Amino acid sequence: MVFAQGEYLKANIPFDFVVADRDLPAGTYLVQCRAESNSVILRGVDVKVALIATTNSTSAAKLPREGKLIFTRYGNSYFLAEIWTPWNRTGNALIKSKAEREVAAQAAQGGRTEVAMSR
Repeated sequence: MVFAQGEYLKANIPFDFVVADRDLPAGTYLVQCRAESNSVILRGVDVKVALIATTNSTSAAKLPREGKLIFTRYGNSYFLAEIWTPWNRTGNALIKSKAEREVAAQAAQGGRTEVAMSR
């Protein structure tokens, strides 16, 4: 099965997080990667949120079989870092926001947290 560019995937994110200097609440989101514009669209399903964020392409050594969101965590703050769609070696890496750079400068080290996506 091949994932089509422009298709939405669903993710249940159990914590508040930040994308492009915008605080987003925990909830269910639809995620769409748009390769032609190097961007990603997030739309809240159970929360009234919609945004577009700029991304860069990144590649995986191993072909991901499932979609996932990867967050960088500093203490209790989560920042969306990467988006991987199933069966696609090319992922979307979000550009670090000013807020993330400021938090990262004060933190000793960031951790990574993954959230699965489905159709």
